[in-house]
Amino acid sequence: MPSLFLKLGKNKSSLPIEKITPDITHLEIQAPSLTSIPKVQIDNLISFSIQASSLEEIPTWIIEKTELEVFKIKNSPIRSISNFQKGSKIRILELSNLELDEIPESISYLKCLDTLNLAGNRLSDLPDSLVENQGITRINLDKNQFQILPLMIEKLKKLNHISLEGNPLTEQEKNRIYQVFGIWF
Repeated sequence: MPSLFLKLGKNKSSLPIEKITPDITHLEIQAPSLTSIPKVQIDNLISFSIQASSLEEIPTWIIEKTELEVFKIKNSPIRSISNFQKGSKIRILELSNLELDEIPESISYLKCLDTLNLAGNRLSDLPDSLVENQGITRINLDKNQFQILPLMIEKLKKLNHISLEGNPLTEQEKNRIYQVFGIWF
């Protein structure tokens, strides 16, 4: 399983495309000045992770890869994400420390989703369609804008870990969350 880790200096704003070969299965990129990711031929990509503080949009060609199992984007000024694809095999989805204020309803297409990390965004609600992801066991919603936890979270039967630190939850909501999940604030 060929893997590639690219760490670009602060002044490098483009990827060395010649290093990205079609047989790569795991691609991790740290590139503070990277603003976009050009489409490249990667046939068997299973894991994609990027930290790029200048990246403003998630490349749709990566989201469209249905064989992708791990998808992580961190520390970027991304304000929205495009729709997820039906048949996607994403198990681990991390969209942390971005500038998201909503998640698309198409998250319900991620039937294999187990771990969801949405920490450090501007979220105050989640799409109702998330309840269709009954395999979710872990959700991180730290440092968002939740005053009330969406009720559909309670319907995720396999959920055994939820993190809510740094949200402006009301006292009444903190009491409700304690009743439902046994979490103290």
